[in-house]
Amino acid sequence: MGNDLPLRIRVLATTTVLVKVADSGEILYSGVLAPGDVRQYSQTPLDVVAANGAALQVTIYGKVQAAKPANQRGGWFVPEQ
Repeated sequence: MGNDLPLRIRVLATTTVLVKVADSGEILYSGVLAPGDVRQYSQTPLDVVAANGAALQVTIYGKVQAAKPANQRGGWFVPEQ
């Protein structure tokens, strides 16, 4: 799979993050991530929410997503492929 994992999160600034499986509601991560942290997930579909959307670099299936506005809640959806 390598860089084509469904979801890769790289943290640029400290923020609270929630990652959950969209169809079951199972929470995979809920907490604070610090700069330099990297999280990778192979499950799908996923919902991702960050208190500060600009604090994350989100890569979905190998494609870096557009940056979110600073100091605003950011959300991403990772579909099944």
